[in-house]
Amino acid sequence: MRSAVHISSAIFALASSVAGLNILLTNDDSWASANIRATFDSLQQDGHNVLLVGPAVQQSGKGGTFVLPTSNIVAPGGEFDSVKVGASFFGQNVTNPNLFYFNGTPAATAGFAIDVVAPIHFNNESIDLVVSGPNEGQNNGPYLYTLSGTIGATYYSVERGIPAVAFSAGNSTHRSFTTNTGLPDDPANQAAKVTDPNAA
Repeated sequence: MRSAVHISSAIFALASSVAGLNILLTNDDSWASANIRATFDSLQQDGHNVLLVGPAVQQSGKGGTFVLPTSNIVAPGGEFDSVKVGASFFGQNVTNPNLFYFNGTPAATAGFAIDVVAPIHFNNESIDLVVSGPNEGQNNGPYLYTLSGTIGATYYSVERGIPAVAFSAGNSTHRSFTTNTGLPDDPANQAAKVTDPNAA
């Protein structure tokens, strides 16, 4: 697994050296998790055009399963009360048009982002890279390829012909982005720094 981490870091370090990439950012821990929002901010500050489309609720352990929503948001609502019960199965943040949720599995969320949201957001330009994570837990082990939703979103994207990389923070802190302290030692900001080599 160590070599895979080095390969992922090398790929992303190369991609990060090019300013202005069209990046689709997703995960399996929800669009409102601290890790993904910190990484979103870091990549944007690096000069990339970042579109975040994450599951409405935590979808860990779903692997590459492709499950589309069959209803609007049901109780108890989106993760960390980020989406109200009865809201549409997908939606956009009211204050930041680059942030979307989708009430499907990670692979289905990636598919929705690729086919529906990204063509509008990127004005029909191609997605240069899909970044999935940083996952809150550990994604080590021989069976994680089929178990991890974080990885499932990436191999769906690769099957669609888009370069993708998955990151695992291993900080095991499932919490809302609203709890981010803004300090460099906040676990979410540390995860973002590892994900984005150019982060301060």
